[in-house]
Amino acid sequence: MCVYIYIYIALTVSLTFIYDNHVNNICSTWGTQHFKTFDGDVFQFPGLCEYNLVKDCRESEKKFSVHIRREENDGNITIRYVVVTISENTFNLTETEVTENGNPVTLPHYSGGVKVEESTFYIRLRATKVGIIVMWNREDAVMVEVSNRYKNQTCGLCGDFNGVPVYNEFMDNGFKVTPIELGIKHRVHLPNDECKDPPVEDESKTNVSHSCKAFVSI
Repeated sequence: MCVYIYIYIALTVSLTFIYDNHVNNICSTWGTQHFKTFDGDVFQFPGLCEYNLVKDCRESEKKFSVHIRREENDGNITIRYVVVTISENTFNLTETEVTENGNPVTLPHYSGGVKVEESTFYIRLRATKVGIIVMWNREDAVMVEVSNRYKNQTCGLCGDFNGVPVYNEFMDNGFKVTPIELGIKHRVHLPNDECKDPPVEDESKTNVSHSCKAFVSI
């Protein structure tokens, strides 16, 4: 597992993005249950529902949101789809199709300042004016990069992007919150959705091992 983490992080770091200090602006999820917040905190969450990975939580205007749906197939955890909402437009990314507001589109696709394209290894959605890039490998890894103007303005599994690991994400009214409790908090409840929340376990069972953290502490 650590080898896979290293390969994935090496791939993402080798890419060029439009913002300065891109590592600090990146949130990601990969493998069976690994997550890394914008602030660099690494945790494990095994939930198999739809979750709010990140959204713009400003009261005045909400520019974007990114949801992911995780599921188990033959013992492997994958991401079935990624839903990206940019202003009033919703892009649904699946392994075989991309839709905008429910209508199938052909890639590369340009619409309202949003570009969606694909390569052999990933699908990428880029909204330059809004300040967000979403990349998905069509399997189990999603990476989100946002502009610095969203510091301390995001919420979801990616955290609040305030530059302080653990603070806020894993605290609730002065009490420590486990990764599973955090994940359940950001579940997206859908009509007739039969998925179940994972049991709340001891925190020591949900933390990433020290050796794995070494690979994702960049």
